[in-house]
Amino acid sequence: MKADYLEESLLRELEERLLQADVRKSAKDVMDLLADEFIEFGSSGRVFNKQQIIDSLQNEPIEPVTQRSITEFKTLVLATRVILAQTAEASHPLLGV
Repeated sequence: MKADYLEESLLRELEERLLQADVRKSAKDVMDLLADEFIEFGSSGRVFNKQQIIDSLQNEPIEPVTQRSITEFKTLVLATRVILAQTAEASHPLLGV
């Protein structure tokens, strides 16, 4: 079952915050956004926990002329208070830079 509109909107908003360069570079912001039990299943099939994501984002090169966006967003309720958010993302050059 898909998450309700309010839950899905909130999750999408949080996912979009994680795409912002200033948030990605702030370990504190990422810690605040991700649950301690957070698990990400990457497109490569690799599995990442919260600390691995924080470490990876700290080492991510800064691309000031690139903007990230969500191209696909789906949710699936797995259990009470447990929602799987599935996203696809793209990087775009900023126009006029």
